[in-house]
Order: sequence, then structure tokens, then C-alpha cells
Amino acid sequence: MRIKIVNQGSIMQLFLNDEMIFDGKDISGNKGGRIGLGTEDTSAEFDDVFLSGLRGRSVEAADKLTITWGKLKALR
Repeated sequence: MRIKIVNQGSIMQLFLNDEMIFDGKDISGNKGGRIGLGTEDTSAEFDDVFLSGLRGRSVEAADKLTITWGKLKALR
């Protein structure tokens, strides 16, 4: 089974084995977002996951737990 999810701006599409089964628009005003896959009362295995069109979001180390903890330890 091949699952393809397109999330571009407010447009969301879901394809199952290359057949579109959902085509909708997010009216909440959110631009893009996260997509999750889950199962209920079963197990699932995902293989050959491919992500495209990702935009980087850098993470700043300042004020993170490990950095703050390191500073506190250095004060001793």
C-alpha cells in the first residue's frame, strides 16, 4: 500500500495507491503543519518513508534544559 500526503499551505490531499481519496482545504488559517499516522488496536510498520519540500527550522541552544543545567553546574 502506498500512502501519499500533500500539505501545501492550506491545501491537503491524501492519496492511497496513487488514487486521491481526500482533497480539502484547511479553513483554520494555519499554513502547513504536522501530519501524523496512527493505528488503533493493531500494529503498523512503515518502510521507505520519503519527505520532500521540507523547510529547515533551526533550533537555538540558548535557554534549553541541558544548556541551563550546564550553567547551573558551572556556578557550583
